[in-house]
Amino acid sequence: MAQAQYYGTEIMLEGVKVIAKATTFLRDRYFPQAQYSKFLTNKVIIEEEREEAGIAPFVVPYIGGVPVTREGYTIKEYEPANIEPKIPMTIGDLEKKGFEEDAFNQLTPQQRAAELLAKDFKKLDKMIARSEELMAAKIMLDNAIDIEVKTGKDSKPKQYRMQFYEGTNPNTYAITKKWGTPGSDWKQDITNMCLEGQKNGVIFEDLIVTPSVYKQMLADDSYLKMLDNRNFNIGNINPTGINQETGAVFLGKLIVYGFTLNLISYNQAYKDGTVKQYIPDGTIILAVPGAGQRVYGAVTQTENGEFKTYSGDRVPQEFHRDEAATKELKMTAKPFLAPRIFNGFMSAQAVTVA
Repeated sequence: MAQAQYYGTEIMLEGVKVIAKATTFLRDRYFPQAQYSKFLTNKVIIEEEREEAGIAPFVVPYIGGVPVTREGYTIKEYEPANIEPKIPMTIGDLEKKGFEEDAFNQLTPQQRAAELLAKDFKKLDKMIARSEELMAAKIMLDNAIDIEVKTGKDSKPKQYRMQFYEGTNPNTYAITKKWGTPGSDWKQDITNMCLEGQKNGVIFEDLIVTPSVYKQMLADDSYLKMLDNRNFNIGNINPTGINQETGAVFLGKLIVYGFTLNLISYNQAYKDGTVKQYIPDGTIILAVPGAGQRVYGAVTQTENGEFKTYSGDRVPQEFHRDEAATKELKMTAKPFLAPRIFNGFMSAQAVTVA
């Protein structure tokens, strides 16, 4: 039997560029890749800007102007987390019909290996994208990322926390009377959160809700009166990721006491032993599109006994084990997500879910 063709990293990197990358809602809309997003070092630089609602001073003519301070601006250095999923390919995989392959298709092992490689690219890319989506959700919810790092097959994972604030998290809001309970007022809670953002120079554009939250809003007869759907085109695919494939559905423009928000329902889940929601049900998030940023650290790996370093969001590598008639495709990514605008997100627990 002929051996499957071997592809070097440089060739596979070109393949990674042309495959259809996985799309996710939170990552793509709120954490786009920064202008300089792919570093050639294992550490990355993150810039964060603090918006301020200052005004220009009034002065009498000819005094030469009045000095004003620059808005808050910080630069920090971080080491990104390392993600390395891999998938094996055996002779058995090359000898049997693949998924959706014509039963009478006479593909050679080399041809089938090439097709499997393309599918494996997409599979591993989707897995990494889900991890990035989870990182985006954690920042929007907690202003921090808790990462569990596996150090070996049987060893206990290590816990790491990357926190983007000091003291008390400024991006959470406490709703004392949960929606649907006596005396609750969802409209006033949203308004208060918008006002809090306005104090920090931030104008929220999106309101993200989960199913139980939306259910409580629908129970209010005044809800439909506050919804502006005149510019809502059913079936329109928004390039920023608002579509059912990503678990996000645009419900219309919500106008609440002078604030206009894109109302978005989000209910996407991932599997980590059990099925979990990226955003726990009962939660709301106010957000500014592009308030976060995404960068990637360099990937260094050994090839033919030498170390090679690559910059990119996905770096593939093939391993061969001739004695087991197996080869593996590994996809490495070192993503780092962080806020770009200080206070660009605000989360709250709006509904108590049993």
